[in-house]
Amino acid sequence: MSEAVNVARALLSIAACMLLVSLATAEPLPIGTAISIRIDAKVTSGANAGDKVTPIEPAAELAALIDAIPSQTTAEKLAKCSDVTNLMYIGTREQVEAAFKAAGWAAAELNAVSGLETMRAVAEQRDYKEAPMSTLLLEGRPPEKFQGREVWVCAATRDTGIDFSPENRTFTHKIDSQIDHERAKVVFDLMFADKVQAVALVERPKVPTAGENATGDKIATDGKMAVLLLR
Repeated sequence: MSEAVNVARALLSIAACMLLVSLATAEPLPIGTAISIRIDAKVTSGANAGDKVTPIEPAAELAALIDAIPSQTTAEKLAKCSDVTNLMYIGTREQVEAAFKAAGWAAAELNAVSGLETMRAVAEQRDYKEAPMSTLLLEGRPPEKFQGREVWVCAATRDTGIDFSPENRTFTHKIDSQIDHERAKVVFDLMFADKVQAVALVERPKVPTAGENATGDKIATDGKMAVLLLR
């Protein structure tokens, strides 16, 4: 069995364990609860979505493509280096949207109404899954392709709070500095939704493992890019 399949099966097994822990608790876990699980024995699993996942080939061509892509986005309004890119999707826009929809994700809204709803959510201390996200740029580069298929690159980070920036006179997101955690969550979610055909985790030795984004949040990462070939 390939390394990609072994990794996929182990990760999906961990996700299943987390679900069982949630179901076994007397009280429902609050939205956004983080669970840490230590694996002390060999992980085995039956047939699941991970069995259908294969490595992405040719690996050398994929590595060259990733090496040529900027490793950090730029904030549209602040014109500063921002979040580190850590996820690449290979497929059409429709495939990307369908994959996230199947995994239960919601598209962010960016308008006057969403701004007001964000403030209400903060005041009421509740979640707002369609909360607006800032627009990030990637050096204005033209779309890339891999083996003739469209390529989409993003920076996956987990919001931990919201703050008001006096300098920019707007609300800003606070993020978990360990951005590899959110990268892994996205991979798990799309694999669990059976929307991933092949997967790779590509080394990027030139990418700094520590830094900060445009709003001053600290960033820590192993620098790798997760690549998902979508169904």
